[in-house]
Amino acid sequence: MAPGSAPAPRRREPGAEVFPANTFAPRWQPTQTSGTPTPSSLPFASTGATATAPAGAVSREPGIARLACGHVRPALTVMTYNIHQGRGVDGVFDLDRIAAVIRSQDADLVALQEVGRHWSAESEFRDQPAELARLLEMEWVYGANLDRDPPAPGAPRRQYGTAILTAWPIRGSENIPLPRVSADNEQRGLLVLDVDLDGAPFRLHNAHLSVSAQDRRLQVEALLAAADSAAVPHALAGDLNAAPQAPELAPLFDRFRDAWTVGGEGDGFTFPASAPTVRIDYVLVSPELGVGSVDVPARAGSDHLPLVAELAAAA
Repeated sequence: MAPGSAPAPRRREPGAEVFPANTFAPRWQPTQTSGTPTPSSLPFASTGATATAPAGAVSREPGIARLACGHVRPALTVMTYNIHQGRGVDGVFDLDRIAAVIRSQDADLVALQEVGRHWSAESEFRDQPAELARLLEMEWVYGANLDRDPPAPGAPRRQYGTAILTAWPIRGSENIPLPRVSADNEQRGLLVLDVDLDGAPFRLHNAHLSVSAQDRRLQVEALLAAADSAAVPHALAGDLNAAPQAPELAPLFDRFRDAWTVGGEGDGFTFPASAPTVRIDYVLVSPELGVGSVDVPARAGSDHLPLVAELAAAA
């Protein structure tokens, strides 16, 4: 494929209702973006996240999800996946393997944690969100929570944080630094993405919370404040580094519906991938959203298993 050319986008069957009065009709065309993102007109948006796709990447045309669950309309598939910088439990760095796991779930929106951009020798200083977007023919935004000088003059800056891959057009994005009790603790962030679901707005929050319960208490407050500013259907996905019974997470379950408890079967354990014993990865949804099937695919690729939820507007 010549530099700058784009592969044909994957298509799904259009037609089913997403949110009331909006459909998955094939109205928008594949787009290619590169370079500095255009600032969004959304009130919340800033240049805190990078809304770009690499040369050769295209957005794809999403279609209906595969659910028929009571009063839930077909809608979109959301995945959360801590990719451990592309390293599996076998210690092997393999972005193609990560892409294969994501591709197998045919997700519309993918919230990724532990994502590096030119971050370390262990990950070959690769630009992970750009490469995954290219492999999956999706667009992407990135939130750099750690930003370091390059290993050599003229090299790209070393960054570590979260990313979201999207099959829907990007309307705006922002990365919000999350509080911590000590500057010695790792800086965490909340990556926020607004997308256009064929005329219907949707917002996805992507979080990777601290290993410290004290930090998580403060961070949950910040997540709730951000969610309260959303005037559209929205979801929170990510690695919250705590089991559902952790007291600091309780306010989130008061505000959101836990997709796993609605549509999942079994314990929903996601970590460690080799023999999961705890559920620390979540998709939480705003009250107006319905939940179809929710699954933890047993796919090797990272030290976490992915979590996949099918969401829709409730009837």
